Amino acid sequence: MASSPAGASVDSPASYFPKENQVLELVCESLAYKGRGVCKVSDTGFVFFFDRPLPGERFPGRVTRRKGSYAEVTKLRMITPHRYIVEAPCEYVQYCRGCKTQNLLYEAQVRAKEQQFHELITHAGKFDVRGLEFQNVMQPIVPSTSISLSEQNGVLFWYSKMASERTAG
Repeated sequence: MASSPAGASVDSPASYFPKENQVLELVCESLAYKGRGVCKVSDTGFVFFFDRPLPGERFPGRVTRRKGSYAEVTKLRMITPHRYIVEAPCEYVQYCRGCKTQNLLYEAQVRAKEQQFHELITHAGKFDVRGLEFQNVMQPIVPSTSISLSEQNGVLFWYSKMASERTAG
């Protein structure tokens, strides 16, 4: 959850709109589709998305883009790490946009992906969690017995031509 900025009144989702470049202290609540982190401002429905998430980590984030009921933030640094953080096995993890959770213990990755699928089935799929149909669809993820980078089938590097963002990754 995000803490309310000093002096800001946070009464309803409609009343809370962060400004671009505003820095907020956030806590990653979960993973969204395609491995983006989800943070929410307490007592509102306002959502922040960010890259390279680890659910449970606390960090300051700078608002980079705002759109309707959500905004995107850039993680500036980590205040409190996830309890299952590990050293990423790939040397390109900081530059590649592929494997978003390599620095999360594999068992924690499986649990996070299972939670992500559960939310997708219940929200987008409109399955009733108490129904038999849900129980038939929602089965536990079977973890791989072999965790190897050689099983990855691609690396996603990017390049920005904008003068203010001449970066590559």
